[in-house]
Amino acid sequence: MISPVEFIPVAEHCGLIIPLGNWVINAAVKQVAEWLRMEMAVPVAINLSAYQLIQPDFLANITNTIREFQVPPEMIMLEITESVAMQHAAASLELMRSLKEIGIKLSIDDFGTGYSSLSYLRRFTVNQLKIDRSFILDLAQSEDARAVVGGIVKLAHALGIRVVAEGVENKAQYLYLKALECDEIQGYFFSRPIPAQNISVKMVRMPYSDWDLIA
Repeated sequence: MISPVEFIPVAEHCGLIIPLGNWVINAAVKQVAEWLRMEMAVPVAINLSAYQLIQPDFLANITNTIREFQVPPEMIMLEITESVAMQHAAASLELMRSLKEIGIKLSIDDFGTGYSSLSYLRRFTVNQLKIDRSFILDLAQSEDARAVVGGIVKLAHALGIRVVAEGVENKAQYLYLKALECDEIQGYFFSRPIPAQNISVKMVRMPYSDWDLIA
């Protein structure tokens, strides 16, 4: 296995990120369609590269893919990192408006690590902010971390945006996030990555008490 941290920069440098990104979108939407046929409504989030964001045919490609597999647009969440969104602010705004019209959901990933403009955040029509795991790591030990995470949650809720905490690895982090009214939580505390065919088994075996912050 090779980490995306290693191969994505190589793919971007070699010009392979566009076909790779298109393959990922196609595979993800196809998987959602397969789950729907199994009567499992499992939404999927797809990370976007900066190079995909500026492709003139990106919107048409993802629209055609969703239509081909007959997947409701709201089952798909596109994740754009905070740095990419701000570096390509004009393109991000235009793309987000177009995707929202289609019904696709949008998320700002790694929030808090870039150079956000609150003016742009107010204009971005996103559904979700994902708090970077670097803030979650020290949540149980650091008042500063709790203050930052609590501030992000309150800011997002004031703008009508849901908040996801990523990188949650233990119960202490989970309980602090629950107290801070974080909307959704992801991380090894719930599950490590598993093959798509095992999702149904995982959903059945997970205790109901573990679903109270997963929407």
